[in-house]
Amino acid sequence: MARESQGLQISLIIFVMLCVILGVTTYIYHQQADTNLKATKAAEASVADAQKDKAAKEAECTELKRIIGMAERTTGDITEQFDKDMKSYSQNFPGDVLFYSPLLARMKETIDDRTGQILKLKSTLQDLQGRFELREAAKDAQMTQLSGKFSEVDARVAKIQTDYNEAVSKTQADEANERATLETIKVASRTQVAKAETVAKAAQVANAETSKALKGTIEKIRGLERPNIDIPSGEIKWVNAGNHTVWIDRGRADSLERQIKFGVYSADSTDVAKAVRKATIEVTRIIGDHSAEARILDDKISDPIMPGDKIHTPLWSPGEQNHFALAGIMNLDGDGRNALGTVRGLITMNGGVVDAELDEQGNRTGEITANTRFLVLGETVDPKSSLYKKYTDMINDADRLAVKHMPLSEFKQRMGYQKTSSIEHFGHGTTAGDVSKAASAAKARAAGGTGAPASGAAKKDTVPKAEDSGFGGN
Repeated sequence: MARESQGLQISLIIFVMLCVILGVTTYIYHQQADTNLKATKAAEASVADAQKDKAAKEAECTELKRIIGMAERTTGDITEQFDKDMKSYSQNFPGDVLFYSPLLARMKETIDDRTGQILKLKSTLQDLQGRFELREAAKDAQMTQLSGKFSEVDARVAKIQTDYNEAVSKTQADEANERATLETIKVASRTQVAKAETVAKAAQVANAETSKALKGTIEKIRGLERPNIDIPSGEIKWVNAGNHTVWIDRGRADSLERQIKFGVYSADSTDVAKAVRKATIEVTRIIGDHSAEARILDDKISDPIMPGDKIHTPLWSPGEQNHFALAGIMNLDGDGRNALGTVRGLITMNGGVVDAELDEQGNRTGEITANTRFLVLGETVDPKSSLYKKYTDMINDADRLAVKHMPLSEFKQRMGYQKTSSIEHFGHGTTAGDVSKAASAAKARAAGGTGAPASGAAKKDTVPKAEDSGFGGN
């Protein structure tokens, strides 16, 4: 019995333990199922939210496609079209604008800029058109005046012819009735004919002078602006190597002044920009309407000055003045100094006019006008400098009036400028007497003289007469 009770107790204990284990297991599984159910519901809610977000994103994507004009295109097609658009329209733009919105903004800025430039050019064109019409009106007025003079001469000739015809008719009528007075009438007729011929000749002379004046006026109108500054300004007519002087074919009637310097080029030069300068001369004496004497400042023994050689300066033209404007640092000698006054003096001393200039303190004197022909540009001004804006404003004013730019290096080359020195240059054939005369001339210049060689007065027989030197009677 004891064994049976003990086995029953063990069975009971095992049963109780199994019941406890089953209860715990059932509770754990119930809790896990409840957790899984909540997770499933949360996942379903997340999926629903994701579907809503997806629908919103799809709607947003569809709207963006509509905005860029590709509503019916796939993403791959849109990407391909985007690459093509960027390649076609953004070649001249930096990488930070390779998107539709900034690209369109940059393109609009470019279009606005081009539109402004076109409007500015149209304004300039209208200004030039107005100036052209004023010039044409002035020319038409001169033509009308000359035509009136021609009409007056024609009327005088017609009246003389009419008077002559009337006199002849009267003579012929009186001949039949008054033969006794025939000789008297013939004498009177001859006198009238002589007077008529005299008046006719005077009319012909007046007509020729009027035609000459008309031709001169037309040539002056056509030559109001010299088309090319590289065309020679004149030529050498006579050379005196011993006196170191030359004669040129420009003078008083050409508005030539003393101290104007010319470069000398070979006789076959038509474009001095492409020719080699062989010497430099300076006008010392105005001799006649179209003749002047000049001293040789420098020349080459291997290539001496010869009659017929061409002379040129960009600052002066026969009968007119070239107008200049100056901007930038005029570093003539490479020493860093601003030689603005020296450049101005070179221009004015050689017959030119300085309309406007800008000094290194930013003070601007004068204005660039329609008469200004060249803007001489010195060294470029530092963009960070306070002078830079005034410098660029002056360049813009010149561009607006189509004024040609001339770098300082080109100005020096055209002027034949050399750094100032006290050395006197002599050409070939120089003697000790020439050196002495040059020293005397230097003393005379220092005392306010003309600088012409002193030997000119002592050798009057060597100076050619006007008819012998090729100057004609002028």
